[in-house]
Amino acid sequence: MEQLTPRQQAILKLIVAEYVSSARPVGSDTVVEKGGLKVSPATIRSAMAALESGGYIYHPHTSAGRVPSDRGYRFFVERLMDPAPVPEEEQATISHQFHQVELALDEWIELAASILAQMTHNAALATLPVTKEARLRHLELFSVQPKLALLVLVMQEGLIRKQIVNLGEPVSEEDLTRLARRLDEAFRGRTAQEIELTPVPRDDGMPPAQTAGEVGGAPADPKTEIVDRVRRAIAGLMRAVDEQSLKNVIYDGITQLLNQPEFADVSRLRQFIELSERSNSMGNLVLSALTHEGVSLIIGEENTSPELRNYSVALTRYGAPGEPGGVLGIIGPTRMRYDRAVSSLRFIADLMTKLWAEIKE
Repeated sequence: MEQLTPRQQAILKLIVAEYVSSARPVGSDTVVEKGGLKVSPATIRSAMAALESGGYIYHPHTSAGRVPSDRGYRFFVERLMDPAPVPEEEQATISHQFHQVELALDEWIELAASILAQMTHNAALATLPVTKEARLRHLELFSVQPKLALLVLVMQEGLIRKQIVNLGEPVSEEDLTRLARRLDEAFRGRTAQEIELTPVPRDDGMPPAQTAGEVGGAPADPKTEIVDRVRRAIAGLMRAVDEQSLKNVIYDGITQLLNQPEFADVSRLRQFIELSERSNSMGNLVLSALTHEGVSLIIGEENTSPELRNYSVALTRYGAPGEPGGVLGIIGPTRMRYDRAVSSLRFIADLMTKLWAEIKE
């Protein structure tokens, strides 16, 4: 990226700020009026012509005004953008909102996407932590009917999953609690595959319940059948978590986009909705964000996916270094307040990292 003179940089910065704010092409008169540059209008027009020749700004139509190009936005975010920290009062409000919801990562993911959309007036996304295989942290069994129990799993990644299990025969609440305790001790910290192969000690002095992989031998004891039914339910729920991985991307902010001039065209809005409904449309970007430190900005034509080239995407990772993490993102027109997007993502990512650490303790 070639060097720009200080005057050219000042003019480009003002054009970006004005266009982001107004969504209207910026003319030389506006630069003269608001730029505070002690030079003649002719000098301003000459500098703007040089910026246009370099590909930093362009004429969108017959208007005399100019708008930033993708190249101009890139120069702005790398060289000219000033920090825009989230105000302390806003930080306190958002932190309170997160602590008000249920102690579950699923709830926080939805809230994170919603708050990011509100903070930036763009669409936002959030993913659950991506991990090779989910591991069990804790389980509970609650009696629903004599033969039915509610299985509740808490993963080490902070996810919560629930399912009704048919036990095949009546089980008292006391026996169900005792069974949950034994299964929790046997399966804690294990993956779905490990759970399928882990013996469960009996509490009546009898041999351990057979594992899912054992066949033959003596006829199965009825209590063993109950253990196996619950075991299969646990493993099934955990495998479903493993399979979801990046497919479970939460989007929010469609209503925010309705207020953006770029989405006044219904077809443009429909395109974005279709984009958000395709589970793999953001997959490569999300994966790259997982291995990138800080906030990644992909502006317009920099997107390798053709369907994203009318948008800018800002992404960052949350989660402790060296551990499975999730991704937070903002999607909007290239006329985006990049300073606000970056500061918002950093703040929410830091908050999510702290909250996730709390539920894993």
